[in-house]
Amino acid sequence: MSATNLVSERCKSCRYYWHINKAPGYMGCEYILHTGSHRPCPPGDACTVYRKKPVIVRHPMKAMPGPYRWTPSRIRRAELLLAEGLTYREVAEKMGTTRDALRHAVERARKKERENAADLP
Repeated sequence: MSATNLVSERCKSCRYYWHINKAPGYMGCEYILHTGSHRPCPPGDACTVYRKKPVIVRHPMKAMPGPYRWTPSRIRRAELLLAEGLTYREVAEKMGTTRDALRHAVERARKKERENAADLP
């Protein structure tokens, strides 16, 4: 009997459902791995230990795009906020980024300005 006959559509939304992407047709129940005991019911629609998969909520800062959003206008805005006396953390929160990303972007911009100033006669 193949493993595909042991699971139903309901099983695919269960937190214990398991499958291998590289080997279609291999799927089953990992209840024993999660709980340490045998499942007390048959697999499929008659399952009594079904638990809905948890919804994964991504942190909004981590879902934001990367470095390309550090335009000269955004860096200038960050520098103005820093000049007003705000900390890197406060500016990062206002701009929707992390403190380290902000610090690195401002440092890169300042380094570029110093290099450009050194090139002038």
